[in-house]
Amino acid sequence: KMDHIIQGLQERNPNAVVLVGFNDCLIGTLTPSGGLPVAVYSTNMIIEKMVENGMDEESAWENYFFNIEQAPLGKYSPMMFSLEVE
Repeated sequence: KMDHIIQGLQERNPNAVVLVGFNDCLIGTLTPSGGLPVAVYSTNMIIEKMVENGMDEESAWENYFFNIEQAPLGKYSPMMFSLEVE
């Protein structure tokens, strides 16, 4: 399923940035009004994946913040979706 989303995204916007190693955290695409689509990832799923791969949760959040959320990936950077549930 994710490969299908990525393929469709890259056909519509070849410059869209996708996060290598996080295809299973991709939840869809978003097309801003008058713009080209970008990838949308689940922040929660990214953190969970980092923890599953051996990081503690605090390190996973630091890695996410500095290497994904704040990374200068350009005009077609992915959007991050975070669902806060109590």
